[in-house]
Amino acid sequence: MKSTIVIGLQWGDEGKGKIVDYLSKTHKTIIRCAGGNNAGHTIKIRNKKYVLSLLPSGILQKNTVCILGTGMVIDYRVFHKEYLEISKKVKSTDIKISHLTHLLMPYHVEVESIKTADIIGTTKKGIGPAYEDKIARRGIRVCDLFEFESLKEKITSNIMYWNFLLQKENIETYVDSILEDLMVFRENYKHMIVDTNDHLSTIKPKKILLEGAQGFLLDIDYGTYPYVTSSNTTAAGCCQGSGVSITSVKNIVGIFKAYTTRVGNGDFITEINDDVSSVIREEGGEYGSITGRPRRIGWLDLPALKYAVQINGVTELAITKLDILSNLKEILVCKEYNKFANKKPIYEKVESWYEYDFKCKKYNELPDSVKNYIKLIEDYVGCPVKYIGTGPNRNELIVRNKGVK
Repeated sequence: MKSTIVIGLQWGDEGKGKIVDYLSKTHKTIIRCAGGNNAGHTIKIRNKKYVLSLLPSGILQKNTVCILGTGMVIDYRVFHKEYLEISKKVKSTDIKISHLTHLLMPYHVEVESIKTADIIGTTKKGIGPAYEDKIARRGIRVCDLFEFESLKEKITSNIMYWNFLLQKENIETYVDSILEDLMVFRENYKHMIVDTNDHLSTIKPKKILLEGAQGFLLDIDYGTYPYVTSSNTTAAGCCQGSGVSITSVKNIVGIFKAYTTRVGNGDFITEINDDVSSVIREEGGEYGSITGRPRRIGWLDLPALKYAVQINGVTELAITKLDILSNLKEILVCKEYNKFANKKPIYEKVESWYEYDFKCKKYNELPDSVKNYIKLIEDYVGCPVKYIGTGPNRNELIVRNKGVK
């Protein structure tokens, strides 16, 4: 078995959907490893945009099998809606759901809207409470759908636990409504539910793509805590959340934007709030693909990028949104700051590629200013840039021979 991991190296929204879509040409089994419908992986094909919040991004390539992995939390209502929207493109047999995956329940969404959403700046999708139930060993897994009485007891117990926030007066009626929806979900999708370990053992050839969600700087352990997500967004987390052995991993692809963005609260050392940030936001469409919130904008943070490369053992890089910086006459990159003190960034000005149209298809056709920018990044983080995004569409991607194959 040979596996490739794809993760974001910033705070999410780096362009993972596009890179996973490309790599799915050669990796016919794709596993989404963590997170839930707080993700919004975007693929643009002939000017039609697909935003996938739960389904793996390889779903739009031919002859792929896409698995919702054990590390995810699945809002069954959102899954149903997303599946119906995409079902004209794929057969139901192309999608598998791990029997050990946890379900995100309606009360998780309600709890998060009350509990922490305004403090942390979450997507208000119920992700945090769902993972909280998982870690507290009271979560509801997909396999629980086949034990009705036990399922009813677990849901009732959970609602009683959360009722100090929910304030439900008629718990029994609320439980019954959830159970009714869950039984419909089970009947509609039971053919997709598999033991992923058994399923993966039958795959030939065994070339698997592990798709991370969010970004490394949102990792629960290594991110900008407490302003992070509730799961592990590292390369190692992809193995944990998929059930794929770490010894099978041959490539780890780390994706980052040519600048930096963030949604929600928390540290952002290179953040800018001026006319430049407005240009980047508008030209780059920097609004949340799930929430629609405007993203915070900043220059590329090389120390943070190097940190992400080192922790995750990244073997090759993918840079996106270089074309957006064509709108700027001046480009800065952050090369240094004291992470434990005032965190004031030290910038270096680099040569711009103002008004360059990025219609080229080969690396050698890029202007020297772009190639120098890429080399600056490679030299600083110690990892080759293999994939270069030159626009939003699927085919706007330069693939260099340089890098690990």
